[in-house]
Amino acid sequence: MMNLMINPGFVAGRSWISMLIVVAIVLLVGTRELRAEFQTISLDNDLATEIEDAAADGKRLIVMFHEEGCPWCNKMRERIFPHPKIAKYFSDKFVMIEEDIKGDLELTTPGGELITQKAFARRLRVRGTPTFVFYDTDGKIAARIPGYQDVATFIASGRYVHEKIFKTGKSLVRWQMEQ
Repeated sequence: MMNLMINPGFVAGRSWISMLIVVAIVLLVGTRELRAEFQTISLDNDLATEIEDAAADGKRLIVMFHEEGCPWCNKMRERIFPHPKIAKYFSDKFVMIEEDIKGDLELTTPGGELITQKAFARRLRVRGTPTFVFYDTDGKIAARIPGYQDVATFIASGRYVHEKIFKTGKSLVRWQMEQ
């Protein structure tokens, strides 16, 4: 019978290295916020410039109106935005920023006016969250979609704007029913 001797220093060294690798992975992956590429943070909250910059990249701007603690907003961020179909489609065609319907931060509207987030939300009659406002490349509202959207519906909303179906005068709901 063969007697195997294990060097305790070897095992302890391996355990330490393994633990270090696990900690490094947790720090690198666990602390990164999961975001789809189309989600961005506006540094100056200038929607007019955001629309121009998006248009220069062949994209359109979406403003997602939210409020603190909104469970449906959180579900969109956690379940819908990271979905591979959403991430791919929207990252190629849109830039999305969020605005707080109760926020006091100033923003520049697509028309160039400086007002607070909550004043802007009131002006657009945003009553519930999330509400998505899609802008065309000229700064005009192309579509306004209230509420939580599943993957298929959110992609259809994006197609409605990107493919310029809104310019035909056909409503989003009617167009979706015809699909």
